[in-house]
Amino acid sequence: MKKIKALSFLLFITFVNSSHAGIAFKKKLWKNGQTLNIAFRNGSDFEKNTVIHAAQTWQKYVNLKFKIYKITLGKDIPKTLKKNTIIIKFNNESTVGNSLAGTDINGFFGLGKQDTEIGSAGPIENFLSLALHELGHAIGLAHEHSHPDSVNFIKESERVSFNNPEGFDSDYNNQVFTKRSDFKLSKYDPTSVMHYRQFADAREFKSPEEWAKARMLSFKDKSFASSLYPKEIPLTLSDIEELSIQEEKERKQWLTQAIYSHNTHNGCHIADSGIENLLDSSTSKEIYFESNGKKYLLARGPGDISLFQGYLKTFTFCREGFSINVASNQCSLIKIDREKSSALIKTPYNESSIEYVEGMGLEEMLIYSQKLICFDYDY
Repeated sequence: MKKIKALSFLLFITFVNSSHAGIAFKKKLWKNGQTLNIAFRNGSDFEKNTVIHAAQTWQKYVNLKFKIYKITLGKDIPKTLKKNTIIIKFNNESTVGNSLAGTDINGFFGLGKQDTEIGSAGPIENFLSLALHELGHAIGLAHEHSHPDSVNFIKESERVSFNNPEGFDSDYNNQVFTKRSDFKLSKYDPTSVMHYRQFADAREFKSPEEWAKARMLSFKDKSFASSLYPKEIPLTLSDIEELSIQEEKERKQWLTQAIYSHNTHNGCHIADSGIENLLDSSTSKEIYFESNGKKYLLARGPGDISLFQGYLKTFTFCREGFSINVASNQCSLIKIDREKSSALIKTPYNESSIEYVEGMGLEEMLIYSQKLICFDYDY
């Protein structure tokens, strides 16, 4: 116990080196070694398991313990869960979230306990990313794009809200006229899971894959969080690298199971090799999905897959047909017209952006200035 206290003290006097990156609320961090409960107001097994997977991911790198209560709570909170409990409420009509920061979950400006809301309406991997993001707030992390080194940083004299850009998620952890001194800062990280990707400067990303990986914990997220909550034997950068390899294997297993569990209700499914290839950016194999005994080609060759892998790897089946996540938080519907040998592609961001894919040629469409391989098909 004495050792943990000593580490907790050192937390506030140790300079975070350049391998760390992040922004955290100094006064809202938990005691190192703290056990946090996670309970649920509602949610399916899939929704709850997604949050559990996100919590287990964070727990690899921080000296915090998450105790899970999978039962669904009513309006009344049991006495045992009154304190130090992250209460999750899912909103299946939303793709954004609301959360308190760190110790504020025990009461915020006299308002009492507030639930953490997580929107589960988006594509599967975006949902996991949102769960990681909101749990990041729960352990005391702030929005990375709030960092003073961000190109989107607004000077203190020109703002009233540090954390909530208009039009995006409405996290409760906004602090009016927040001062830089209230935060623990290290080097700015545009790839952080705590960064709204819409606000990341495209010039800071080397490739579409790097931009796509901003849905997951970045290496600097992990090292920064581990410096805030150091293990009894603090993690080295090599330790974090090894844990990251294990984490990625577990993420692929989880994602594969999640895709299958979500995509079997309408008779369509993705070939085993398709899921494996979509999760491997170095593959040179063709990627297909299958429907009613027919095979449809999503991409072929290492160029298609490695360049656009980040945009193609998360997808769900919608009621009207096959759907691909195009990094837009929403589906793009693809309707197969067998008589015309064509497919109707409709993006939710531009109602007039409808194209027909004729014959065997690959088509591209422009999404946020990024070209996306749609698919070829083979009857």
